[in-house]
Amino acid sequence: TRVELPGVSEVVDVLDPALPTVPWTADLATIDSVESGGCRKVYAPPTTPVSWARLVRPGGRALDRTWSAECPYVGVWFDGTAYSAEPVIAIEPSTGYFDRLDRAVGADRVPVLEPGIPFTWWVEL
Repeated sequence: TRVELPGVSEVVDVLDPALPTVPWTADLATIDSVESGGCRKVYAPPTTPVSWARLVRPGGRALDRTWSAECPYVGVWFDGTAYSAEPVIAIEPSTGYFDRLDRAVGADRVPVLEPGIPFTWWVEL
């Protein structure tokens, strides 16, 4: 199974402390390239808007996922049984960039909620 992220040509490897930007290749986009017992977590660069993604199974069956502009960032988690019993791909639209709130706040890449002002977003499969 592989992930398609339209308009994304590179991703940030957020499991590497140096946060390198690497090409978003067909090999990187598949769960099959994750070692058994390993994992991978990448984010589209924060300046690359992404509003949908697709999971494509061998044979061509696909599942599209779309989300609202209030979730301007997207991460993709590949778990090759490091934490789960079976291989897992999680497409993670997000309001903040990336998994650490302190970094998102420091980079001004997360909304600040105000009392009494609603903040809504949606995700669709």
